[in-house]
Amino acid sequence: MPKKKDEAQTEHDVEIVEETAGQTNGPDPIALAAERDEWRDKTMRVAAEYENFRKRTARERETLYSEIRGDALAQLLPVYDNLLRAAAQPTDDQAYAKGVKLILQQWQDIFAKLGVTPLGEVGQPFDPNFHEAVAHTQDESRPANTIAEVFTVGFKLNDKILRHAVVRVAN
Repeated sequence: MPKKKDEAQTEHDVEIVEETAGQTNGPDPIALAAERDEWRDKTMRVAAEYENFRKRTARERETLYSEIRGDALAQLLPVYDNLLRAAAQPTDDQAYAKGVKLILQQWQDIFAKLGVTPLGEVGQPFDPNFHEAVAHTQDESRPANTIAEVFTVGFKLNDKILRHAVVRVAN
């Protein structure tokens, strides 16, 4: 007699149960936890590497910006020197002298806004980190190792020396 559909289904189910009897119902939870921890570790390492990369490139960008700015300002210093010489020259044309002094004042204001400070004033103590001594003089009216004369004004941008001051030092 032919088997009924329900009996055939039941026999088929019994075969499937027998085939899968030795198998577990899902993946091993310990293996899954290990894989999860491995992926978490990898993700955290990539995030840390990215953060380090971001900080390093920001520092490099700031350093590069500062160097370029310092180089550009150093290229302008000879123009400033010439303005100082022009302002120091005697002239009968008062309008010309006033114009040169106003331009010189603008330069000094711009330098101050950019953080550029002059180095080397008469009477300051001599510091080889900021000044370059090209001559010595015996001057009893000044203390030893002080600047007696400034030949060329030096400049620094924040902590970077753009140009050393060229000075005469009293002994």
